[in-house]
Amino acid sequence: MGGLALGSLIGARLAGKVKRPLIAYALVEAGVGLYALILPLLLARYPALNSFLWKAVGDHFVLLSILRFFATALALIVPTTLMGATLPLLSQYVSRRHSGIVGASVQIGTLFAMNTTGAVVGTFVSGFWLLPRLGVSKTNLIGAGTNLTLAVLIIVGSVLWNRRRASLDAADLVRSDADEVADEAHPDEADAASMDVAAEQPSSPLRRRLAVLSYAISGGTAMIYQVLWTRALAIIIGSSVYSFTLILLAFLIGLAAGAAVLTKLLHRIRRPMLWLGVLHAVTLLAVGYSYLVFDRLPGLFLMILRSRQLGVDELLSIQFGLSALAILPATLAMGGVMPLTMRIYTGSSDGAGHDVGIAYALNTLGSIVGSFAAGFLVLPGLGLQRGLLGGALVTAGLSALLLWFAESASSPSSSENQDPVPSSQPGSSSQNRLVPIALALTVMMLATTFAYLSPRWNLTHFAAGLFRVSVARSVVRLHNRPLPDLLYYKDGIATTVSVERWGKTIALKNNGKVDASNSDDMGTQIMVGLMPLLWHPTALEKPPRVAVVGYGSGVTIGAVTQFPIAHADVVELEPAVVEAGDRFFAEVSHLPSKDPRVNVIIGDGRNFMTQSQDRYDVIVSEPSNPWITGVSNLFTIDYWKLAKSRLADDGVFCQWAQLYELSPVNIKTLLRSFASVFPYTYVFTSEYGSSDMILVASQKPLPLDLRRLRKNFAVPSLRAELSRAGIDRAEEVLADLLLTPDELSAFSVGGSINTDDNARIEFAAPRDLLGYMRHESSVPRVHSNDWMYGRFERYLIGHGLPFDDAPAWLREESSDGRRADVYAALGRALLMRGKRKAAARLLNRSLGIGGGTATDELARLLVMFGPRSATEHEEPLSQSWDGSDEHFADALGSPSLPIGLGSDEQAQILRQWETARRYLGQREYILALRELREWPMKWVTQMGPNVRLLLGYLLYKADLTDEALDHLAELVDDESYLQRHPGVFYYLSRAQMVSGKPRQAVRNMEQYLRLRAPATPASPSSP
Repeated sequence: MGGLALGSLIGARLAGKVKRPLIAYALVEAGVGLYALILPLLLARYPALNSFLWKAVGDHFVLLSILRFFATALALIVPTTLMGATLPLLSQYVSRRHSGIVGASVQIGTLFAMNTTGAVVGTFVSGFWLLPRLGVSKTNLIGAGTNLTLAVLIIVGSVLWNRRRASLDAADLVRSDADEVADEAHPDEADAASMDVAAEQPSSPLRRRLAVLSYAISGGTAMIYQVLWTRALAIIIGSSVYSFTLILLAFLIGLAAGAAVLTKLLHRIRRPMLWLGVLHAVTLLAVGYSYLVFDRLPGLFLMILRSRQLGVDELLSIQFGLSALAILPATLAMGGVMPLTMRIYTGSSDGAGHDVGIAYALNTLGSIVGSFAAGFLVLPGLGLQRGLLGGALVTAGLSALLLWFAESASSPSSSENQDPVPSSQPGSSSQNRLVPIALALTVMMLATTFAYLSPRWNLTHFAAGLFRVSVARSVVRLHNRPLPDLLYYKDGIATTVSVERWGKTIALKNNGKVDASNSDDMGTQIMVGLMPLLWHPTALEKPPRVAVVGYGSGVTIGAVTQFPIAHADVVELEPAVVEAGDRFFAEVSHLPSKDPRVNVIIGDGRNFMTQSQDRYDVIVSEPSNPWITGVSNLFTIDYWKLAKSRLADDGVFCQWAQLYELSPVNIKTLLRSFASVFPYTYVFTSEYGSSDMILVASQKPLPLDLRRLRKNFAVPSLRAELSRAGIDRAEEVLADLLLTPDELSAFSVGGSINTDDNARIEFAAPRDLLGYMRHESSVPRVHSNDWMYGRFERYLIGHGLPFDDAPAWLREESSDGRRADVYAALGRALLMRGKRKAAARLLNRSLGIGGGTATDELARLLVMFGPRSATEHEEPLSQSWDGSDEHFADALGSPSLPIGLGSDEQAQILRQWETARRYLGQREYILALRELREWPMKWVTQMGPNVRLLLGYLLYKADLTDEALDHLAELVDDESYLQRHPGVFYYLSRAQMVSGKPRQAVRNMEQYLRLRAPATPASPSSP
């Protein structure tokens, strides 16, 4: 913007001096195009410059930010200055062909409307077509080519036109010259006949100064509104690159349409100052409307989702509609400010270019001030709501000022060109002066009243994150979903941070998107921090230096502090995140910001990787989702190469990546891109069923050393932290392995490479987010029993001997146990992750080198979790079953009858019970279930554990496993009952395995085997 302002001032000086402003404009456009070709080469030097600045000033955020600002300005000042000069030069050219202030103003307004319309087209084409398909470099080349082509066409066209004029005969040349002189020096005769001569009188010097001053101030308020609206709409429709494109489109369309409409009306306006004041009053009303509508937009989106199923493009159209609904009325009014201001400020058609340059420069300077104030003062100081209201008060003051000095209703005369001194006294030039003054006072009174009495937003609705269609549809399905308690809300400089509580669950959100919690996310948050430390080859002997990108709830860096580290740097973009994390997650995060080994840096993670040459033993990158613009550049090979350069020689890098709401091809793209930088990459999940991946990589081969992994569990604080993540044994860490280095390349076939230039994920992932239902099978497939990857055996070292007794020539080598037992333990861990086929693979390895007790236990577990027969009883419900079908349920006896029932109801219960047992003896499970299914739950709770057991068993046989779990889980606390009926554990564990709870399933099946073993043969019955 500084360049635009400077260019406007230079253009203002040149406009009246250059003889051929159109050619000058063409040369300026050519300069922009040429610089666009050079700029990528210049920007390639900026990482080194950033590192130099860091070395020069160190970790001084304000000073470093100022220096980076000047470095950025240095790169952009040339092209933006050239761009700023274009409008004055073009304005000078078009205004020469129309004498008179009104005619020149109309031409300038038309030019501004066309220019803004071009911005609309450019925004749409680049945001939805060029960048997603061609990438940044090719789009930049197209832009440069467009500028250069335009310049050539203008220059060639001008040359051809001059030659054509020179070839005309003398008479035609005289007539053509006369016509041109008439066009440039005089208005059209028809126009002159209809033109009100008084309307051509220039405004008084005071009104001209007020108009251009108001244009500068309105530029500042417009930028404040745009920043605040963008933040608000990002919370409502998401923070993807498409969301910001749609918001910008709505803003520019309003400006273009408003300018076009006002330009058409300029010929009819006789009191432009009054109209300008009224226009700002209309802007004020529209801003008030947008304030009132913002927190209702999420509800409107829900209403639309309830009505029909929508595709990705339809959802994008709806997001544009929501944006336009909120901001288009105000931007329409803002668009009319420029042509109306030029109607007042333009002194003559000959000096129109100069006047446009001065006005546009002042407007841009106001925009600079507004942008800075919005981001660094208004948002953190006032927040979204009060910031909008504050901007409205400034707009109200601007409107009142212009109305106060507006023209009177009397016919303009020469006195109107004098500086007016408005007064409401009878002695004023006209009684009609009272009308604009009354309007000015009314505007201020209404604006102040609205700012004081306006309703505050429902922040819980506002920050609900319904732009995630999956979340929105769950709300639609649940209808009366209870609202959370809003514990914290702050509009920070980078994001809006909120903390919500749902019962015992506390969640931290950025711009409405949950990024951390104290419940379901705990396993991921802990293991992202610990996984690279567990596999680092020397971390236990030599306390490592660690860097973590992202603070979040503080749980990840808190987990890192439970390892014996030397030092940790944590980079977080938004200070409010650190504040919220420490305030609401201290009980689960170990409050890492207070740890003397931890240094919290407020800054950008990407810059952090370029600004210093410090090397780290471990780097953990835990950004939010890759569909968020600004976060997506932390998922490119360019970022990972930077991170790689900051690793020590034996360093380990860890990347958190999300599977959910990503298509398979984009998952492959992320993995292939990562592996192209780190060929020695292992892909883990944090726990069974998790939709998050943990990528652990090194610059050198990274063997899976089980002996070293076990040593980590000898550190008490580390063992306790791993237990919080659901990891109790070293083998369970390996069981979470999804892909090995050699499997990664095979799995990622079909993916592409994601770079800063092509930005494939930045543009593709938001579409996945909107069309999430097409990719719901991605996560279940990763955790399915048929997952064919994760064959880690060839990478294992330090995992024991293949002999019961080591031979003499090997007895000197220390061993952590028999390798057969290790394979059995690994098989059990895999089974606890639901991977029965993988567990069977490890069982075969164990059997192949001797087997043992642990191997037998694993084999027994695999049999118990084998395929189910729908027509078999499977396992007994009690220890006393004699094996006869007719006596299968005899040990259950009769139920206790609920209190308060009549004799008829009691008799009916007993009949149904006996009928159900009879059907059970005949293996008619569905018929048996029908007899009991209609019993109210208040009866079941009084009828004793046998009823619970029978209902749970029948529901399990009917494949209603979730309902079966509800009944069977109620019985596990009664030890005496379980001794008599160990089948509770069997059917509970089988139901848990089917329901996606394999960890609990294995433990409960082991309980069943222990309880049943004394009274049963060694081999179980076939399930």
